[in-house]
Order: sequence, then C-alpha cells, then structure tokens
Amino acid sequence: VMTYCQIWSPEAKLIGAVNCISLSASGELVGHNTDWIGFTQSISGLLQGKTVQRALVLGTGGSSKAVHFSLQRLGIEVSFASESKQEWSYSKLVGKMSQFQLVVQTTPLGMFPETNACPSIPYSELHEGHICVDLIYNPEQTLFLKEAAKQGATIKNGLDMLKYQAEESWRIWNSANEALI
Repeated sequence: VMTYCQIWSPEAKLIGAVNCISLSASGELVGHNTDWIGFTQSISGLLQGKTVQRALVLGTGGSSKAVHFSLQRLGIEVSFASESKQEWSYSKLVGKMSQFQLVVQTTPLGMFPETNACPSIPYSELHEGHICVDLIYNPEQTLFLKEAAKQGATIKNGLDMLKYQAEESWRIWNSANEALI
C-alpha cells in the first residue's frame, strides 16, 4: 500500500513497508509501519539479561523488513533465510544454527488453517540457548514453536506483537484525528 500514500513516516520509508495509514491535516495519506514497534516491545522481556548478537529471520516479506529494522535498532546482526533465496536457503542452514541466538519466523507457514506446515530448518540444532519467535498467533503454538520447544528453546508467538502494533496504530489514528480538528 506504500504506493497509495503521499507521505511516509521516516520508519516506514526505511523499512519499505506500510501497515497503518492516517490522514494528514492537508488530506494526504500518510504511511506508517507499526510492526517494528510491536515486535520490539513484544521481545523486550525475552532479551533481558541475554546476549543476543545474531538473529536469523525466516522469510522475506513485509513483516520480515519490520523485524529486521527492529533488530538493527537493538544492535543485533540479522541474516535472512527462505525456501529458496536470500543469504541462505533453509537447506543451507544445516550445521549453522548455533551461529544464531534468536530465530524469528515471519512467513505464513503454520497459520490456521494450514497448521501442519513450518519452515524446513534443522530443528535438531536448536537448544535451550535459542529464542524462537513466530509472528503467527493463530494457532497459539505453531508447529515451528512446537519443534523449537522440543529442543528446549525459549518460544513466543506473535500475539503480543499484534497487540502492541495495534496500540501504536490507535495512537497514530487518534493523533491524526486531533490534527484534523
């Protein structure tokens, strides 16, 4: 939807994705990205007291861009993997999962009603030192999270991210409405 906006927030411009639109006082559509805020707030408790230097982001869509932006702001180095492109395809991750302390699943794999799907990464290489986050919240525990939990990883779904980004959207819309009055 970025192409429909006349103005972009600095964050939306840097991320390259818009998920919230407001109306400026002059009637122009303003594009914002609230996903990065939702993601940052949702993982803040998971990162406390832990050293996370590298993250692996599974997927390359709009939400992966917001996650990347968030992690960069937190000083975490980011690599991307997908089924067939980017830095690594899933098949090239064998023997490499120990390089990452945080794994973030941003694809729709595992979302209701296709709950028996998950990225084909080497789950057996995950352990209690890993933090695995899935942006999906329905089902509450995706196959990705179940497989990660079996290996002892700390897991989190995307429900808090959804709530925090929605709160930020609400704040933006209310601020925009006040500017119009």
